[in-house]
Amino acid sequence: MPNWCENTLKLVGSKSDIEKFHEENTIVLEKHGVKKAVLSFEKSVPANGKIDVEEVRKRNPDMKCLPDWYLEQREAWGCKWDVGADDCTISNDFSRYSFATPWSPPYAWLRTIGMLYPTLKFTLDYDEPAMDYIGTMSVEGMSFEDTFV
Repeated sequence: MPNWCENTLKLVGSKSDIEKFHEENTIVLEKHGVKKAVLSFEKSVPANGKIDVEEVRKRNPDMKCLPDWYLEQREAWGCKWDVGADDCTISNDFSRYSFATPWSPPYAWLRTIGMLYPTLKFTLDYDEPAMDYIGTMSVEGMSFEDTFV
């Protein structure tokens, strides 16, 4: 069972660019008859089959016994799993997503998203209380900054 890292992702940009991001990065899930749009790392940054797991194992020999799917997703997104139905809420009025990820924030996904949407500014506030760290990542195009305590 993982420690959960709480994340809040804020977007700044034109209304049309933000709407495009919403459309291209959310999926609709249904729970108890209620449909809800949730953020999906896999939708915009596919992991499975896209990562050279042998190269990852060469760089990290202690990961040689881990399954391919784990290495692919960790390398592509910076965390083990995609966002799930209970892990994400969307407030379109504020262009903000709140979600949880296992053990760490999705730093690799955020860097990739910054390059895919260079007209948007992304700010990710994260907090992992069990490991006692908190921080903010800012991404705009190729510019990436991570401040943590």
